[in-house]
Amino acid sequence: MGAYAPAPIATLETMARIQKEALEPTIAGMRKDGYPFLGMLFTGFMLTEDGPKVLEYNVRFGDPETEALMLLLDSDLAEILLAAAERRLDAVDIKTRPGFGVSVILASQGYPGSYAKGKKIEIGSLPENVVAFHAGTQTAGSDVVSSGGRVMAVSSYGATIEDALKSAYSAIENISFEGKTFRRDIAHQALKSENTAVHKLTYASAGVDVDAGNSLVENIKPFVRKTRRSGADAEIGGFGGVFDLKATGYQDPVLVSGTDGVGTKLAIALATGIHDFVGTSSSRKDQSRSAQSPLY
Repeated sequence: MGAYAPAPIATLETMARIQKEALEPTIAGMRKDGYPFLGMLFTGFMLTEDGPKVLEYNVRFGDPETEALMLLLDSDLAEILLAAAERRLDAVDIKTRPGFGVSVILASQGYPGSYAKGKKIEIGSLPENVVAFHAGTQTAGSDVVSSGGRVMAVSSYGATIEDALKSAYSAIENISFEGKTFRRDIAHQALKSENTAVHKLTYASAGVDVDAGNSLVENIKPFVRKTRRSGADAEIGGFGGVFDLKATGYQDPVLVSGTDGVGTKLAIALATGIHDFVGTSSSRKDQSRSAQSPLY
């Protein structure tokens, strides 16, 4: 009775697996059997402990998923459909805009069981980012009345799922007909994920590939070693090193350098009882204090 897109649960890894294990083999299989597919293929998936599994195939648009997707489409749908029919879809640039689309179905009271028809529908003003897609409606004279179980899909666009939901449910308040029924929990699971995502940040989710970085360091180590001068005792990839000045003619001084994170800085702050310079630069006015406690 509603939909939202994109779904946070559909990670890049999940989508790549769906494409590789289900979509590409499906299309390739139909082509191999002599029935190359032409048209709209709607595939429903269920995420299991063993990964995504195909739940259903439909050779039509999905409802109410498509209504949410239409709010994200930044290309001409008619142009895309014509190109598909003429087998030149690869020549069309299909663009989408960032953000989220949400659809909430307004149903007749009693649906999916028996329900009354012919209920007059009144639609007030809707925000620019909201579209009311008619489904089970028809005209009766100058009025628009209900004629089906799923009366219409109220769809909205927003920069976040929360924004899109607020717009959709706000617009629903301006649409009325006797027996109007709708779910009030659409995308709540996604909202929960969105609100708790800050507690699940990882290097990978931030776009940092730790394994690739480590691999790079290992690959360039032989070249870096060739630049080492006498007295240096350090290895690239580490967090510290020493330089023995005796090799340069001095009696026996040793320079020590260390690079560390906030954990070490906090340990020093706790040991000295000085915390006000943790995380700040030396541009502060109190340079003398900074010199005594360079915790920046």
